[in-house]
Amino acid sequence: MHRAGCVGINFGVDSGDKEMLRRLGRNFTPSDIKETVRICRQEGIAVMLDLLIGAPGETKESLKRTIETVKQSEPDCVGVAVGVRVYPGTPLAKWLESSPERNGLIGGNDPFEPIFFLEPNVAPFVFEFLDQLIGGDQRFFFFDPSRPERDYNYNANERLIEAIQCGYRGAYWDILRRLRTEDQKVSG
Repeated sequence: MHRAGCVGINFGVDSGDKEMLRRLGRNFTPSDIKETVRICRQEGIAVMLDLLIGAPGETKESLKRTIETVKQSEPDCVGVAVGVRVYPGTPLAKWLESSPERNGLIGGNDPFEPIFFLEPNVAPFVFEFLDQLIGGDQRFFFFDPSRPERDYNYNANERLIEAIQCGYRGAYWDILRRLRTEDQKVSG
């Protein structure tokens, strides 16, 4: 990929916890994530890992293991999404349909509104706990609704729009990463 001109890859790893990866039907392990990032770094390819936090069975311990795995992997960026989108016909949708309790569902009041699931056992503390685990690690793009200034949403992101107008090109996450690096050089 590097020889073909690839300079960055965004891997949707979803979790860094072995049990959560199994529950999500993924056929890779935390060790595979670390090795993949290592190979990309060796080849000079920037890496973003995307996480989906709050799937069925998520616990405080699985959250901790996920963030530890990702930090140890040393990617350039990490996207953290809280809540898992429920698409019709997927194993998650089928599981929720067969579940006697519909706890954890968010949205879906209107047929055109997406439905999300957030594990009820982590919902009360997930944002605060993730904020503690992530700490000040600038590699993490993590949106906490109580801190709207930290939103990295690509839609209507003024900083991103200005960068593109000034000639920045590439994946949006990589543009934001490069801007952050430039900001650190100016302030440091």
